[in-house]
Amino acid sequence: ADVWRYFKNYELPDYERGFEDERGTWVQLAYLATHLQFVPTGYGRHYCYMKDAPHLYHFYRNNFFVAYRRGGHDLVAEFIDMLATYGCTPKNDIQVRHGVRYVLSMYKEAGHSFVKHRERWEDRVLNDYSRIHKPWTGIASVMLQGCFEPELPGSYGHAFRQTLKVVLDDDDGHEEEQ
Repeated sequence: ADVWRYFKNYELPDYERGFEDERGTWVQLAYLATHLQFVPTGYGRHYCYMKDAPHLYHFYRNNFFVAYRRGGHDLVAEFIDMLATYGCTPKNDIQVRHGVRYVLSMYKEAGHSFVKHRERWEDRVLNDYSRIHKPWTGIASVMLQGCFEPELPGSYGHAFRQTLKVVLDDDDGHEEEQ
């Protein structure tokens, strides 16, 4: 509960609002945003509710196309995954549709391989992490979306919902002064 409480309102400045720097800092912040959402969704196994962290949803929406320019294939793929946890699909959401097309175009241009795709800043030879991460994010972003596990007692989703109740109760004025 303490970790989610800390990050629930963590400031994620939009790139377009003047958050200029070298590629690394904003991209790392964007990856933090996607990895934060893996917590309530169990890496996309469970639906994400807007009330869980509206600032994360707005960050993905406001920065989706920035991810193309700054983060490339991997970051766009993770943004697609995050929007999918809210129920967005290529059929009902233009950003997800554009993102899936972008990821698939990178796959096609690289000879039908996520591993062979290179961003302008990447070395010719990938490290072990990238050889795993590129196909992982690419495949995950274009898989069947909207298939969520039920949040039954004993499931990860149910456990997180129970934890979130503690955080939300604290936000209703029961939080200790620090």
